[in-house]
Amino acid sequence: RKLTTAFPQYTALTSNQPASLADIQALLEPDEAMVSYVSAGASYKHLDLDITIVFALRHDRVEAKVIKAGAEELKGAVGILRRGLDLTGLNRLPPFDTTEAFALYQKIFKPVEPLLQGARHVFVVPDGALTGLPLGVLVTERTEVDDRDPASYRKVPWLARKYAMSTLPSVASLRALRTFARRAQ
Repeated sequence: RKLTTAFPQYTALTSNQPASLADIQALLEPDEAMVSYVSAGASYKHLDLDITIVFALRHDRVEAKVIKAGAEELKGAVGILRRGLDLTGLNRLPPFDTTEAFALYQKIFKPVEPLLQGARHVFVVPDGALTGLPLGVLVTERTEVDDRDPASYRKVPWLARKYAMSTLPSVASLRALRTFARRAQ
């Protein structure tokens, strides 16, 4: 309550209160998109829902896709990729699994990419294990690298090369960001 009273902008930014589709779409520019993930976790196993739903929004349309990868599968894939990003206590770069990064791209991002055509900036609202991975490190084409040669990573078609990407804590936080940005200008 103290934080809400003292800094209402923080509450607005981190709120997971639902926002209407029309409100969010009105905040998106024609060259922007939002991709939001909702993973069905172990609590839904009794319903046999080992899935993730991805929503892609543009200012004039929306699409939802069901991905056959639940919370546990995503946790495993993200864990593999994070090992290649963790430099803690290392004296050289760890190998990054571009094959796993490509497989995850195909599974969680490629299904909504047709809706993103023409977007330059993509806001990502991750869920579960995806919150621990910047999606820009996903790989858009099968690529082999020599992990002994860090320069070989220059040729990798990273997802971040296709889109400017911003991670948001919630869909509704876009409203807070746009409100603060307008005030700052």
